[in-house]
Amino acid sequence: MARDGLAAWARKTGRLQRGKARLEAHIVDDHNDVLQYIYRAIGRKKLPTSGITLVHFDSHPDAGLPMELRPETVARPAALFDAVSISEFIMPAVYSGYLSHFVWIKPPWAKQFVEMPPAVLYNPATGAVEANPEHDPGTDPATANTSFVAWVGENAEGVLRIGCENLYFDDVSAPRDELVNAKPVRIDVVSLPARPCSADHDHLLPVNTVDIEMTSAVVVDVCLDFFNVANPFLLDYDRDYGPGTFAVFQAVWDYDTRRWDTAKRRTCFELFNHGIKRLVRDRIYRKPNDVFWDEVVALGLPDLYADTYGGDIEPVSGLYALFRETLLRMEASSASTLPTSSVASYPPVSAADSNDPDGFATFTPDLDWEDVLLSGEMHDLPHALVTRDEMEHLLSGMAHFLARPELASPSLITMARSRDDGYTPGASSLVEWLQTRSLDVLAAQLALT
Repeated sequence: MARDGLAAWARKTGRLQRGKARLEAHIVDDHNDVLQYIYRAIGRKKLPTSGITLVHFDSHPDAGLPMELRPETVARPAALFDAVSISEFIMPAVYSGYLSHFVWIKPPWAKQFVEMPPAVLYNPATGAVEANPEHDPGTDPATANTSFVAWVGENAEGVLRIGCENLYFDDVSAPRDELVNAKPVRIDVVSLPARPCSADHDHLLPVNTVDIEMTSAVVVDVCLDFFNVANPFLLDYDRDYGPGTFAVFQAVWDYDTRRWDTAKRRTCFELFNHGIKRLVRDRIYRKPNDVFWDEVVALGLPDLYADTYGGDIEPVSGLYALFRETLLRMEASSASTLPTSSVASYPPVSAADSNDPDGFATFTPDLDWEDVLLSGEMHDLPHALVTRDEMEHLLSGMAHFLARPELASPSLITMARSRDDGYTPGASSLVEWLQTRSLDVLAAQLALT
């Protein structure tokens, strides 16, 4: 079958041909939905119950864990499929013993495993948040490629946690020696360029900076946001509340932790989350700025920015004043979009407590503090809207990686469109084009000609 015909057939049937065997290719929208097809392949003995390598083309590693995931949930696949989300479906398969090797193939803008200075900083001279010129370490694969081992096990409370010192895992980490029934996974990170490496358009990368040794059972997993990615939180906030709104969240959340050990990072992570929750949930930002700042200091938050601003308190004070103004502006903007009938009045506890001459107080819509905290947690998601040529180059890089001699014949192909959640941006026609081109690459590399 010709390559073009094979790719079209795969798109229609969900299968790729390799010799006489048919290689299944399952396409979903939400990325976590591929997990059920991996488990189904294990149940049908197309994949073994241990020693699986996942080759993951994505702008995100998706290597988190649900905060309250327990072994009994992992033991029941249907319950597990309901419990995981798009960013946390891989590591439960490590705990189950199925997955022992995770190869994250990433574009150059994905920096989640790289420890870097903050992306943006508050500038007291301008009173604004500005890009940090020291943030980007460059796109040299030698600075991005890495290998390490992580462990997934149960903590003292019987909740799954990850034993690894990489700061990516801070929210779900625990000391390795405190984990019970822990399973290891080797993680290899390989960065592909979005532009030619040399004048002759050589797509082959110095990926030997990571010594990748595949296991005999391989799943190739492709997310279309590998080629072109949006941070939907950034887009939504800047659309709804004005350009630059999300950058304030980035500056507040992205304090520099590179020189800290794991224990300090964990302690400060909990302190920060408690402090921000107090400021937002309890509406402290509605108080005058001096009262707001006193609360910030009492919560210990300025200490977290000691490395970020060299111990200078002025930019931290200015940043939190800007954060307060941003929250007030967001609240006012939310109120202005409500229909008049929704801005109700209600009787106060006492008419004397109200300045309203009729004895009624005006209802002020609250910001959803949980949404605010979630958006802040997404401050470091990659955002790169690239050209069609750059997408083509990444497709070529994917083809060259799949041609590596140490890559065993895959047993399963999975693909996520990530269109509905906004991580793969652009018109539906662009997403369809990326899906078609990706299947073309898979068909050409994984099928005999």
